[in-house]
Amino acid sequence: MSVFIDQSTRLVIQGITWVPTLTVDAFAPAPSLEIPTSLVWYLSVVAIVLGHVAAIFLSHRIALRDAPQRPVRAGVPLAALMVGYTVLSLWIIAQPIVQEPSHPQASAARLAPAGGD
Repeated sequence: MSVFIDQSTRLVIQGITWVPTLTVDAFAPAPSLEIPTSLVWYLSVVAIVLGHVAAIFLSHRIALRDAPQRPVRAGVPLAALMVGYTVLSLWIIAQPIVQEPSHPQASAARLAPAGGD
């Protein structure tokens, strides 16, 4: 019975979110939703840092449970991995997501003969 209640609740919640999309004209232009890139970037940084801090905290709790005589020593490898993973994640999102345009003048200069003929 609890499975039925859980599934029916999920169906009602998903139905509430999907019904408006079924009534929209499929050929109508999508509404413009402009989210600043800086907001997305800062939210990503906060999510990465908070997620990794929570993971280190939980790994310490697990180390306390599994190895109560030496919890710090048991948690050091995972903590080091999470610090490295955090640094890598922050470095990745700090990289520019743009493609440099090719300069037609620079490519033409490379193809021109060197003698000036």
